[in-house]
Amino acid sequence: MNPSIEYGESLDYVHWKFKYNTSDRSFHDLVKRLNASGVQIKSQDQVRRYLNRLLGIKMQRVDCCFNNCMVFVGPDLLRRRCSLCKEFRYLGGEDEDAQGEFYNDISETSKLEAKAYFSYLPLIPRLRLLFANKDYAHTLRYPTTLENNPAPETLHDIWDAEMMKRWKREGTNTHCYSD
Repeated sequence: MNPSIEYGESLDYVHWKFKYNTSDRSFHDLVKRLNASGVQIKSQDQVRRYLNRLLGIKMQRVDCCFNNCMVFVGPDLLRRRCSLCKEFRYLGGEDEDAQGEFYNDISETSKLEAKAYFSYLPLIPRLRLLFANKDYAHTLRYPTTLENNPAPETLHDIWDAEMMKRWKREGTNTHCYSD
């Protein structure tokens, strides 16, 4: 079977998942329910692997607080609990007397299951794909094309604002207008 046909409807559902910020667990439940009712949809992991093979985009999984207070990245990557609400990061196995605020090493977390997480498609590979498409690349040049062909006496957006015009004259934000 042609992969684009095989994954077509599943890709639509994954797009819906990201558009409406649906949790991974909710989406997994939706896929199970659809499959049980006869609508065969690929799992998010299957679609992720397909996109990775096809486009070279690798979805990243990021742990977050169960109460949506924070994400566990950067300096918080090894944190045991949310720094705001103090909720434990992982299901079960957490000892109230656990040693320290942080795990010593990422390997200590490898077998633990996060209470909450989200999937993230990194921005740079997505932008590269958009710029690789001639029509999208033209659209993405929007600030420059708006500046070169302004509508008289019309305020369109931030690029028309007085502060932006002043900064451009002063040369303080020229990086916004480079080609």
